[in-house]
Amino acid sequence: MVKHVSIIFKLKPGRWVLRGAPYLWDELEKDFSAIQLLLSKMCFTEHFEKDFLKLTNHSFYTDVKSVFIFL
Repeated sequence: MVKHVSIIFKLKPGRWVLRGAPYLWDELEKDFSAIQLLLSKMCFTEHFEKDFLKLTNHSFYTDVKSVFIFL
């Protein structure tokens, strides 16, 4: 059975700090459901940064205090 990276998003945090965080989490889970778990840390980071940019229109490394999620 092939596992996908989305498995890391199944367990949700007990508390969300920002209103949009659960929606971002769900979208990341959905996007990573197509990627097999056997990938390098560098590959995961590239996918995560690309998804974060797509969903928020901001780099993951931005110094902005809050961002909007485009769903």
